[in-house]
Amino acid sequence: MLLSVLLQAAAGVGISKLGAAIGAGIAVLGAGIGIGKIGSSAMEGIARHQDASGDFGMNLIIAAAQ
Repeated sequence: MLLSVLLQAAAGVGISKLGAAIGAGIAVLGAGIGIGKIGSSAMEGIARHQDASGDFGMNLIIAAAQ
């Protein structure tokens, strides 16, 4: 089912645009996973050291902005 849909889309818009769309989708997924790992690590750090939560929060914002 999915293969037939992809083949129909490839015939309609061309292989290069389909490849660009798939590549952009993979890049978005990778960025989402990376930001999720940053947030997860920050939450673990705050859970271990509650008194330093301000430092973790600032570092989280700086790391996510890069």
